[in-house]
Amino acid sequence: MAPEQRLLASIRTIVLIAPVALMITFFAVYKFSWRVKEQPFPFPHNVHAGTRQIDCKYCHRGTDKGYMAGVPSVSDCWACHQNLMGKSSVDPNANVIDRPDVQRLLKDYVETKKEIKWYKVYDMPEHVKFPHKAHINAGLQCVECHGKVEDMKVVTMNQVPHMGWCVGCHRQKNAPTDCTVCHN
Repeated sequence: MAPEQRLLASIRTIVLIAPVALMITFFAVYKFSWRVKEQPFPFPHNVHAGTRQIDCKYCHRGTDKGYMAGVPSVSDCWACHQNLMGKSSVDPNANVIDRPDVQRLLKDYVETKKEIKWYKVYDMPEHVKFPHKAHINAGLQCVECHGKVEDMKVVTMNQVPHMGWCVGCHRQKNAPTDCTVCHN
């Protein structure tokens, strides 16, 4: 085969393979891009973690004991909100308990004994294990990965957790970088 024919054959191959590679890439980014869905119930982190200064581990129980950062149950939410008879920072003439979102919590979830099906903002792929306990026990603060949640009305991803970012942090903090630390 002449050099010109080989070049043309190579160009044809690239022209045929490139669109397929791009489609696969776009699918992977779409599927695994950690898109943030709208939560089924409004939870203003800026009020709870910011104004009220509630520690992350109070609502996200078990974070310092295992892999997962738990989410509060409706009974956890209601345990606090049923006692909030103070004035609202939004409307100084109204009690916090009378706010529409708190009334919706009562009517749609507490009275019906229905749990809120929260969407995970950070949902790691199955082949990655991320033990919150190890990171908290190593002295990391939630803000290092999750950003300043106390300033967010709606929590968005501070950093897409990709392998290079995690390995970079492990190297910077002199933590183990062996593959089996994070992968099954």
